[in-house]
Amino acid sequence: MKLVLFVLLLTTIVQAGSLRIAAAANLSSVIIPLQKAFSKHHPEIPLRVVLGGSGKLTAQIQHHAPFDLFLSADMSYPTYLANHNMTYTQPQVYTKGSLAVLILKKKNTHKPLNELLLLPSINHIAMANPKTAPYGKATRQLLQNLHLFTTLKPKIIYGESIAQTLNYTLRGSDIGFVAHSALYNKKIAPLLTNFDTIIPSKDLYKPIKQGVVILQATNHLKEAQLFYNFLFSDEAQKIFQSYGYTKP
Repeated sequence: MKLVLFVLLLTTIVQAGSLRIAAAANLSSVIIPLQKAFSKHHPEIPLRVVLGGSGKLTAQIQHHAPFDLFLSADMSYPTYLANHNMTYTQPQVYTKGSLAVLILKKKNTHKPLNELLLLPSINHIAMANPKTAPYGKATRQLLQNLHLFTTLKPKIIYGESIAQTLNYTLRGSDIGFVAHSALYNKKIAPLLTNFDTIIPSKDLYKPIKQGVVILQATNHLKEAQLFYNFLFSDEAQKIFQSYGYTKP
């Protein structure tokens, strides 16, 4: 019932003619600059973006939430939708994300990450849920490659999305595994003064390939194609890179 109400509500608040975009939570920092850049070229196309965990957005799309495009945090969710004939295009990687680790400055942050995680003073570790969140899957891979995931399980607090994980980190965790892109958010920057940052080696986890699809249910195919193409333009890719992402 709640999901049905969500769909009905979303349908009423989306203006007629708007391009409706479901976007992964890790894009919260970069989506506004992308919107502004796109709107300079196409001011006639209003954009409406709903941010959320990729798993939850996929569930909403399956239940006919009125989206035109889906910008996922990985390739598995758009591939799932494509395999169920719910996409107009096949999934394509539009950018690659990466992890950052936030550590309270009062900890011995000069130590290597594997030693930091084992400090007795580390009581709470925030990470996204690997069952539903692509950045959580990457974090689990990292911890498994450090041979620490099982040891640290009792200390882990799971966020439903990478955005919620950042919130948990800022509100009381000793260490948090967050999206690298979050460090470029001007609104969040003042909250990071109590933290040191480590950018872990990308050799510790598989590349976070983020996929986009135009959805089969779109009523704005022409407009959706324009935004889709824009994501792969040099202009958009430079914006992604300025927020810590790398080229597809």
